[in-house]
Amino acid sequence: DPSALSTAMDFERNYFRGAPPSLLNGFIDSQVDFPTFQAKLGCQGFAIFDAARNLKVSGTLPWMQHRDSAFRDLERKLRQVMPYAPPPVGRRLRIHGLASAKGAALNSQVGEVVGAGDNGRWLVRLDGAAEPLAMKPDNLEEPMLGMWVRICGLTSTKGLALNGQVGEVVGGTDSKRVSVRLGQETVALRQENLEEVDQPEDEKFGAVESVGHAEMDADHDKCIAALRALKEKLTVPTLQAVRHELSDHFQQEEQLLRKAGFGGAVDGESGSMAGLSALESHTNDHSRIVAIADEALAKLDTACGGVEGAVPKATAVELIRAFVEHATLYDSLYAGKLESPGSAASPAA
Repeated sequence: DPSALSTAMDFERNYFRGAPPSLLNGFIDSQVDFPTFQAKLGCQGFAIFDAARNLKVSGTLPWMQHRDSAFRDLERKLRQVMPYAPPPVGRRLRIHGLASAKGAALNSQVGEVVGAGDNGRWLVRLDGAAEPLAMKPDNLEEPMLGMWVRICGLTSTKGLALNGQVGEVVGGTDSKRVSVRLGQETVALRQENLEEVDQPEDEKFGAVESVGHAEMDADHDKCIAALRALKEKLTVPTLQAVRHELSDHFQQEEQLLRKAGFGGAVDGESGSMAGLSALESHTNDHSRIVAIADEALAKLDTACGGVEGAVPKATAVELIRAFVEHATLYDSLYAGKLESPGSAASPAA
């Protein structure tokens, strides 16, 4: 993959700035070094090995389809490989997912991890309880998970720049901090520096960042205009227009990326891809976004097309967020690496 090094550098700069030193960000620079076993990597899932380098899990859930649930799947499978890893003593967690009559009464209650129990369970003392309960780690989650919060009260130079920003809680850390996603960055903060706010009803967005290619930038503007129209007029025709605009743009973008050799594309215009490539992840995310529109249109097949409000507002919000997220996470990786029509040739990284 000719873009492997630049992609790894982009991920280092954009996503791994706050990662612990134990995280190794690598890349494969030769076809002969590609895995010979069946496995998924990166946005397509993770392969998990044990300490003896035995392959234990060939692929976790792909982030592209499952988003934050993919990381919870990864954590669950890691616990299966390391069933007796030390519990996060002192961390406050919420019980969830218990199905029995007795267990269901415990769901949503919060307690503190106080030690290790038998068979890989964690001892959790619920608020106000004298004795701890032995719980499976899979039935415990960050108590603020899914909440939208505003950052406040930070006093450091870096912290002052974060105050006032709104994000979603996506997890917790063993240091009793809360992981908050702010756009493409995730920060770990103390709970006292967070205040709960209502979930934004829709994305406040204008133009997405330029990718340095006039045709693609113009396409992005058309997509945004169509999404704005859908947000204002929730009808089947406006949803169909969004679907058409997105699909047309994605097809043109994929052709350009293949011609440029981005993310492991080979054979020029034929667009065949090496198995584990940035382009494959990119095109799969295109398919995910179009599928959101297709599924909504299928449900609205019998709806009166021109009736205002026929399309659920949640569909418009989901499409807006998906497009903005894609532009931020995926399109930014090829920014400045494509030749615009009439411009001087620039090498694809």
